[in-house]
Amino acid sequence: ASAPQIVKSYAQHDINAFKQLLISSGKYSFFIMWIMTLPICLLCSPLLKLWLGDVPEYAVVFVQLIMIDSLFWLFDVSFNQGIVATGYMKMNTIYSSIANLFRFPVVYIFFKLGFSPVSSFVISICFGALIGCIIKPWIIIRLVKGFSSKDFIRVYTNCWLIAGISAIFPYLLTFIIDKNSFVGFVLIGSMSVLSAIIVIYILGIDKMMRKKVNGYIVEKVRMFRK
Repeated sequence: ASAPQIVKSYAQHDINAFKQLLISSGKYSFFIMWIMTLPICLLCSPLLKLWLGDVPEYAVVFVQLIMIDSLFWLFDVSFNQGIVATGYMKMNTIYSSIANLFRFPVVYIFFKLGFSPVSSFVISICFGALIGCIIKPWIIIRLVKGFSSKDFIRVYTNCWLIAGISAIFPYLLTFIIDKNSFVGFVLIGSMSVLSAIIVIYILGIDKMMRKKVNGYIVEKVRMFRK
């Protein structure tokens, strides 16, 4: 949804708006995805058991790693919009393609050395982090004046700090409550979503966005009362 605005702001040479939109795109995409990722990772075992009945070996850890992998690739997709807006795709195509190409021989080497299938997903996460969190930001810094590595580091720090803090309470609940029971499943799932939303609201969004959210909630409450 942010792509047209990102392209428009760059075309109008409004670099401040371009920068704000690009950074916000990566950050808020992460937050939305995290609200889904946290409960899925914590309740992956009962979810797969409910869906498949007989859960195959490695299925749980595969799903958990895929969800984590998606968080890193979100940065890739979000920041790629900024590169597309500049029209200079050569660097992006070359470096991203080379990085993706190296993933396959690395996985092959690890399998050849006897590592478990889990290693392929861990490698995918590493390459996702390399492309989304290092290569894409580096290209943007090279192409657009006004960006620095600190801008992106601030986003990563904020996102992963929020993810870590919001995961503490729901994770501890999994040791107290049986997540395979209906009550435990619902409680852990709802607490995971609630914890993520509260921490994002307090630590993840700025004052202006918080006012917009508050205004939206108040408006909906008023409409509900009517």
